[in-house]
Amino acid sequence: MSFIFHMTALAGECFLDYLALLPFLLIIEILTYFYYKKKGLVLSLGFLIGWQILVGALCAIFYITGTAGLPEVLLNGFSLIRKDEVNLIPFSDGMEALFGLCMNCLLFLPIGFLTPFLWEKNGSFSRTLLTGFTFSLLIEISQLFNFRATDIDDLIMNTLGTALGFGLYRLLFRKHASLQAAPGSALCTILILFSLYFLAGIPYLNVIHRLYYGF
Repeated sequence: MSFIFHMTALAGECFLDYLALLPFLLIIEILTYFYYKKKGLVLSLGFLIGWQILVGALCAIFYITGTAGLPEVLLNGFSLIRKDEVNLIPFSDGMEALFGLCMNCLLFLPIGFLTPFLWEKNGSFSRTLLTGFTFSLLIEISQLFNFRATDIDDLIMNTLGTALGFGLYRLLFRKHASLQAAPGSALCTILILFSLYFLAGIPYLNVIHRLYYGF
């Protein structure tokens, strides 16, 4: 019962972060819409809704993983980068960390499942895997600058979750998805969103958290 309560509370906190960022996410989506329209492609309503669902999943990943931002880099510098906070040996904790490994896998399922719907090149398994791997790597690197551990296990399981998400997509939708996929791949969009979150999202959310949570 306490686990269900904890997960519900966590989902609520992720959703609040998404709502706080929503005005800016809508601006980015509108700019994306007009960018493609200028190129002669009108994005479908399905794409626009799917894009927001994906971004909501990214916000949850940012929150749950404790992705660091520019304020932490400026505050801590390299002082938090310590050998005992970095694990480069895969699965060194054995089965003791099984729950955490499973959670890291599940966390990235939406990346593998949703991106093939939205971008043509993510119909390729390798493209989708690269997207999930790169996104996870950026998060792990950012965690060098806060109190979260940087762990190769997380990178492996996040990438595996992306692969399983893609497999689920192919299993359920053998033919091309009904959403109008945009040209290109998801990687560019995810890099832009990560950069904006790192540079401006964290400072903004820090203010929101102080106002709402009191810390």
